[in-house]
Amino acid sequence: MDLSTSTVLVTGANRGLGRELSRELLARGATVYAGARNPDLVDLPGAKPIALDITDPLGGRGRRGHRRCHRPRQQRGHIHRQRPADG
Repeated sequence: MDLSTSTVLVTGANRGLGRELSRELLARGATVYAGARNPDLVDLPGAKPIALDITDPLGGRGRRGHRRCHRPRQQRGHIHRQRPADG
């Protein structure tokens, strides 16, 4: 499946399922934003690492000043994809 026109945000992309999902999406041509608490740990060529902590209850800026996204912990590793508006 060609995903060259797709852009995806993968949470937990520095390890486990999120890392493998990111690797497969990149192999299929997608633009991948690899969310991780520490973006320096994302070692996937072609991925765009971003600081993202889905467990931050404030949903705002953490101690280090990184912008964070608030999502329930059970959503780790899911794809958040935004489609163009219809019409």
